[in-house]
Amino acid sequence: MSYDNTKKILMIAAFGRGDDGMSFASCKLRDEWQASGVPILSVDFFENGGSGVGVSAKDKIQATFKNKRLAKAYIKDCGAVYFTPKLSPLGFISLISYYKMCLKHNKPYTLHIHGRALIDTYKNNKWIRGYIRKYIDAAHSNIALTSRLKEEMHELFGCGKFEVVGNFAQDEMMLNPEALPEKKEIINKKPMQICYMSNVIESKGIFELIEAVGGDERFSLKVAGRVFTDEKKRFDKYLDTYKNIEYLGFVTSDEKKKLLMESAVFCLPTRYPTEAQPISLIEALCMGCVIVATDLPGIVDTLGESYPKELFVEKAAKEIKNVLEMVYNNPENFYKKVSVNLSDYHKDFSLSKFAEKIYECVAR
Repeated sequence: MSYDNTKKILMIAAFGRGDDGMSFASCKLRDEWQASGVPILSVDFFENGGSGVGVSAKDKIQATFKNKRLAKAYIKDCGAVYFTPKLSPLGFISLISYYKMCLKHNKPYTLHIHGRALIDTYKNNKWIRGYIRKYIDAAHSNIALTSRLKEEMHELFGCGKFEVVGNFAQDEMMLNPEALPEKKEIINKKPMQICYMSNVIESKGIFELIEAVGGDERFSLKVAGRVFTDEKKRFDKYLDTYKNIEYLGFVTSDEKKKLLMESAVFCLPTRYPTEAQPISLIEALCMGCVIVATDLPGIVDTLGESYPKELFVEKAAKEIKNVLEMVYNNPENFYKKVSVNLSDYHKDFSLSKFAEKIYECVAR
C-alpha cells in the first residue's frame, strides 16, 4: 500500500508509556505511519495527568482542557483526525468539545473503539445515549476490533459507519519457521510451562488459574503483567504458597518473546467486563502457543471458527485444570491443531497490515 505523504493526520490518543493495550497500539501505529512517511501531529491523553490508573476526575477534566488547546492549535493544519476515545461516561463527555472542533473545521474524524467499555457506558447510562449516537453518527468512520463487536455496536447505537480492524502482533512476535522444531520440543517438555500475560486482577481469571495449577508438579506457571493494589496481598500469598508459580513483573518485548517461546500454553480465563481482543493473546497465538481461554466474543473472533472448541473454558479452577490436563496428556495433538493456521495468523495480525487498514479508514 502507498500512503499519502501530503495528508497530515492528527492523532488524539492515549500514548503514555505504551505499557497497556490501548497506549501500546497507539504508539506502534504512530511509529509505523511515521516510518511510512505519513506526516503526524499528536495529542497524548496522558499529558498533563489526563489518563492512567488512580487519576482523579478533577485532574482528568483539567487535562482535557489543557490538551484541547494543543489540539486546537493543530486542527487547521491536518487533513483528518484519529481518536482513541475515552469510553467511560465522563471520558466520552469530556471529548465532545473535540468532536465539535472537528465538525466546525470540517475535519473528518475516526473513532478507534478499543474494547467493550463504550457498549457498557451506553447500556448503563441513559442520559449519555443521545451524545454517543450523535458523535458516532457524525464520525467519518468508527473502528471495532472484531466483527461481533461491530455488529453489537451497530445494532445498539442504530447509526454510524463501522469498520473492523483487529489488533496486531509485533514482527518479532511471529514464530520463525526455522524455530518450529524447537517449539515442538517445548510443547512436549515436562513440566509443561503455562504463561499468563495480563493485568493481575480477579476478573481476568488469574486466581482461578493459580488454584488450578498451584502445587501441581506437572505444570510451571509464569505470570507477567501489572499487579493492581487491591490484588497484591492475595497474589503475594499465592506466590509464597506455590513454588511452581513465578511472577516476572512487567516484561519488555525481548522478555515477552522469550517467555512465549518457552511456553507451551498461554492461558487467559478472563471474564473482564470490557475484554475485547487482548494483544497478548494475539502475540501468544503468533508464537505458536496452545491458547486456553474463555469464549468471549473478541477472543472467539480472534482464534477463528476452526479453533478447537474444547480449549475454551469457563472462569472456574476445576474446569481450567481439566482442560490443562487434557493438553498435558496429549500435547502434540493440540499443537498440530493450532499450528496448522500459524502462517494465516502471521498475515492477519501483522503490524503493517494493521496500520494500513486503520489508515484506509482514517484517510480515504
